[in-house]
Amino acid sequence: MDPITELAILIKGGNESQKPTAKSMTTGKVISPPPETLIQLNDTIDLDNEQLIFTETVVTKGLINGDEVILIPTADEQQYFVIDKAVKFDVT
Repeated sequence: MDPITELAILIKGGNESQKPTAKSMTTGKVISPPPETLIQLNDTIDLDNEQLIFTETVVTKGLINGDEVILIPTADEQQYFVIDKAVKFDVT
């Protein structure tokens, strides 16, 4: 199943036989913005353009160093969908 179809099934909530067995959403930190994108997934894994699939919104709005982004892995965790920037509100 191609990554775009997997994302559509995840969002739509398809039936159990169609759902990929991907891990849940996670976040990453932009180390280098497009066009030579590098996103730090954790202390040991950095994702580059070959492993990333961007939504049109992310491409249009752009990313900068330090942005936190929302990621959804494909079932085989070889590619990640960059869904949007993650935003936290200071409630103190």
